[in-house]
Amino acid sequence: MKRDKLLQRWSGVYLSALFLLLPLWLHRGYFDITETKTVLFAALTLLYLAGVLFGLLAGGSGGRSPGRGALLFALFAALNILSSLLFGGRDALLAANNRYQGVGMWLLYAAMVCALSAGGKFGKWQARTALGAFALVSLLCVLNALYIDPLGTAVGLRSADRSRYLSTIGNVNFIGAYVSLLLPLAMGLFCLGRSRRELWLRGGVCLLGAGALLVGSDCGILGVLSAAVLLPWLLRREPRALRRLPWLLLLFAAALPLFGRLLERGIGLSALGRLLSSLPVAAGLALLGGALLLFARRQTDEALSALAGNYPVLPAALLLGGGVFLLLGNTLLRDRLPASIARWTVFSGSWGSDRGAIWGHCLALYGSFGPLRKLIGGGAGCLARYDALHRLFPDAIIDSAHNEYLHYLLTSGALGLGAWLGALAAALRRVLSPEGEDAALLCAVAGCAVQGVVNIAQCTTTPLFFALLALLWGSRGSREDS
Repeated sequence: MKRDKLLQRWSGVYLSALFLLLPLWLHRGYFDITETKTVLFAALTLLYLAGVLFGLLAGGSGGRSPGRGALLFALFAALNILSSLLFGGRDALLAANNRYQGVGMWLLYAAMVCALSAGGKFGKWQARTALGAFALVSLLCVLNALYIDPLGTAVGLRSADRSRYLSTIGNVNFIGAYVSLLLPLAMGLFCLGRSRRELWLRGGVCLLGAGALLVGSDCGILGVLSAAVLLPWLLRREPRALRRLPWLLLLFAAALPLFGRLLERGIGLSALGRLLSSLPVAAGLALLGGALLLFARRQTDEALSALAGNYPVLPAALLLGGGVFLLLGNTLLRDRLPASIARWTVFSGSWGSDRGAIWGHCLALYGSFGPLRKLIGGGAGCLARYDALHRLFPDAIIDSAHNEYLHYLLTSGALGLGAWLGALAAALRRVLSPEGEDAALLCAVAGCAVQGVVNIAQCTTTPLFFALLALLWGSRGSREDS
């Protein structure tokens, strides 16, 4: 029993180190940032796995069983490894042409997930290190966006790149992914805070996170908004947390326009960021927050929980309405929509910074696969190899589908994508019975899963995402499913 406790503590140390160091660690600034974070993740994970193995050899039981989600993830990783070994050659071992998501990384991912789902826990120290690192990253995002460079990371960058590489994450798309994971986590933990000190500190993290949200790419806004819509339902069993949601709305009502005005003097904002930080949106958030605050004061805890339990009707209606609008916007109303709306809703080759063209290119690659590759994929780097022979853009090689699910279809096939979606579903089904901090973890992984529709798996956020999923797969609900 003592050995099992030691293994749990060792997992806690690993999680704290991972969430603290991986986002912040740099070597030569942005010039080797991907390699640096890949090496750091590998070093931390190998050390963690060595400790787990030592504990098992010393007689520990290894904790609880991994759970169905972790087993599906192991299958997903195995299919990525198999297809890479069969079709990728030596380059697929590290897969620099696949953002370093190669055979070696998938082995580490699978081992980490199985170990964490069997013995990991997201406690107060893991929350503190994760939110502390996020606060520092967010602060640096805002400072860099104002052309203040305390770490000297922008030295040597071209002026055109000053708006694309920020903080200790680098690429703004990667910042968007990181924010979509950590800001929803901070929001959930703020609502679940047990003391006034925790509320102030976590509220401060959310405040800084609002700045990073506006600085990062629009994928981060997509993920955070999706997680925010889900949050009231996740907290339905925590009446005290529900009463803090209005304060969260009021915080963002103040922070978003403040950072918006500030950042417009620096690198500027995207059209979506400008809309989100506009005064009408801020006024709407303030009115909604104030109304909910007054409403919640008049309700009993039981009434609040009951209302939150029926809440999914609203986002379901919004989702259905949005789907119908997208269908009409791409059919009957395609040529009638104003340009400001059509740029977001009408799909074409140029949609989403050329993502429409990239997705069509990727589907052409998948269509060219034989039966075996359609099932297990073309392995790490298959898109870069295809694009080198069938160039989509003359000035760049496309090495990512800019849609994680489509990219996994290419690298691990229909079987791999199915295993990944099944693993995600095994974690997200916990929304049916969230308990305590699991609500914050679910909010985080939901935000990151949504932004993956338009973003890239990479070496900073992806390991953190998988780690949180492993904790959900190993929690009470997953143990019952295993």
